[in-house]
Amino acid sequence: MSEDWLVRGRRPLELTDIIAGVERVAPEITLRADAGGRAVVLTDDDDRPVAWVCQSREVRLPLGTDRALPDGARAGDRAVWTEVVGPSDRTAPPFRSAPALLGAVARSLAEVTEGTADRWSSGALPPDGTGGAADAGLDRTAAAARTAARGPRPDPAGREERDVPVDVVTDQLAILVQSRPVLSVTPWIALAQEWAAQRDLLLVVLTPTTTAVTPQLQQHLDATGAVWIVDGPHGMYLGSTGQRLSWSADGFDVLPEVDPASDPVAEDRWTLVLQAETTHPFAASTVVGEFTRAVCAAAGHAPPTRMGLFEPPESDFDPATLTAYAKKVSPGPARLLLEGPTLDGAVELVPQPIGVVERVTLLADVETSAGPMDDEAVRSFVRGVLAAGGQVALAGYRRTTGARLVPARVTGPTFPRVVTLARSRFPTLGDEEALRLGGSTARLVADPVAALVVPIDLRPDEPVPLEDNPAVWWARFVEAVGHHDGHRHAARRARRD
Repeated sequence: MSEDWLVRGRRPLELTDIIAGVERVAPEITLRADAGGRAVVLTDDDDRPVAWVCQSREVRLPLGTDRALPDGARAGDRAVWTEVVGPSDRTAPPFRSAPALLGAVARSLAEVTEGTADRWSSGALPPDGTGGAADAGLDRTAAAARTAARGPRPDPAGREERDVPVDVVTDQLAILVQSRPVLSVTPWIALAQEWAAQRDLLLVVLTPTTTAVTPQLQQHLDATGAVWIVDGPHGMYLGSTGQRLSWSADGFDVLPEVDPASDPVAEDRWTLVLQAETTHPFAASTVVGEFTRAVCAAAGHAPPTRMGLFEPPESDFDPATLTAYAKKVSPGPARLLLEGPTLDGAVELVPQPIGVVERVTLLADVETSAGPMDDEAVRSFVRGVLAAGGQVALAGYRRTTGARLVPARVTGPTFPRVVTLARSRFPTLGDEEALRLGGSTARLVADPVAALVVPIDLRPDEPVPLEDNPAVWWARFVEAVGHHDGHRHAARRARRD
């Protein structure tokens, strides 16, 4: 399991700072850059990594997001953050344990930058610094995957890799064990994901039941194909659905039953979910990000204040900067995290044959939007999104911890309150079929653009109906209308050409 520390200083750590800080507490450790140049690696006498010092980055903490921070960090603070991470089973003289080594290095680096060091790992830390029983249980669970696998992944060059930023590697999986109370998108998570993807391995993030993830991390894991697995008292289960798992030669098997440790609790609260997308033309004048602002306004929320690759996002939310970044990484997709006082999420910019798709997903506080969406709020949302050029949009509800965090238990799917589709996006979808797929509440509108609107009489404080379940309807609806999606047809034509 990783031992994680965070250094919060007044300036970025330079290489000379890291050398001086490490020399002060562990003079026998050597330093070198990792293979990707993303971190400084601290190694023992056998050149085995005992710690990674990730690149420093400047952050400013906006209001409403202190839930993902260590003790002492306050909203509005400006600081430079540096992650110091290492495997929990390795150390170097004169330290007897990884927690002792990582803690000494982090505190020494904090002194260099006139800052502080905080331990992010949540496992118990006895006086001898060897870690707690919960940590050992997670490590045993991860190690069991190696036993069930067909064997270790062979190295084509016949050499054992040195810089492995995960805890267990099999021929199918790269398992990263994390025990933070709140897990977010950090440089260390991104480094592990990149390492796994380069080797065609599935990244598994293994946590205890006490860990919650941010909405941005859940979206990041879904977007990259990674899996969140929870180690509970009765075994393992998927963090997203609660389905039990078992390690196997193919990685893991998903079992039909739901683990009781994933049962929802009364304290979980409803959170507003906003999903919308539009398509921009390939033109020099195109600016992305204004649509994201319009979606927030249509739902009665202020726009995001920050955006970035990691949490907390490192830059002010600015459509011009977002546009420049998307052009820089094109023709590849761009994905940036969003954060604001009342919402969290991400915006994706995906070049398609027909244009650049801007897709935004946000979780927003129900309480700060004057309670659940009434009929007037639904009409305002639909009109605002369509007027801004929206082609597909949903406003609905899902359950979270109340701090917009996703806990390690079943919070249910998204239950739609209203769905709207611009007819121009679905040219082969006729009126009759559109109304049939939408159901009894569906209607066709012409203003501000021709669209199908499906309001659903659902309140988050009322029981969800077992029959005609809105979440089930939504899944079937997406599949059915997808056959009429003009973007999908354009992509097929592009592949043929």
